[in-house]
Amino acid sequence: MDNVVLKNLVKTLRNGGKTYSEILDITKQKIPKSTLAYWCKGLSLPDNYYSKIKQLNKYYLVESRKKALEVNKAKQQNIIQKLYHQNRYLLNKIDNDIQKIILAILYLGEGSKWRGTKYLGLGNADPNLIKYYLKLLRSCYQIEEKKLKCRVSYRADQNITELQNFWAEITKIPLCNFYKTKYDVRTIGKEKTRINYKGVCVIYYFDTRIQLELETIANILINGPVV
Repeated sequence: MDNVVLKNLVKTLRNGGKTYSEILDITKQKIPKSTLAYWCKGLSLPDNYYSKIKQLNKYYLVESRKKALEVNKAKQQNIIQKLYHQNRYLLNKIDNDIQKIILAILYLGEGSKWRGTKYLGLGNADPNLIKYYLKLLRSCYQIEEKKLKCRVSYRADQNITELQNFWAEITKIPLCNFYKTKYDVRTIGKEKTRINYKGVCVIYYFDTRIQLELETIANILINGPVV
């Protein structure tokens, strides 16, 4: 394209409110933006030009954040994969004694303590934590399944039948062993803030000896053996 023709086209486009990036896309020419600025020096821009620039900047900011999130997500996935392969050998190190130690620590953090209760009681909203707790409990002790009970604490806007079916699948505890419960009245009219929240599942097992043993193991781990 003739340089004069190109220069006039650039000025016309600029007068019409096109950005330098848009002008380069339209003309299909490789023109330095400094040259474009020189050619367009002194030209009047449409009244809506700066509001357009503001909208474009907002759009590009959103898009750049999306790309940054995608890049960070990919990096995180790579890190997780590496950590998984570096640590999966630990599964072969977990014998029955290690399982009991893990169970004691888990119960120390989440379970009901002996002075307040005379049974094992542990509640949490995380299905994986509940599933692993029961896996350890069933592995470390000869559990009588009929003595395992469950209660679901839930919000006023949730369906208790759906929640009990969900936790019955997670825990493998039959629905006949679920206690009846009432929703938390404090949640009436309040908006849910957690996505996929399934309430809090509380597992009960009526065996004081196991409760005392887990608390004793935790105490030994923290304070050392009594001399």
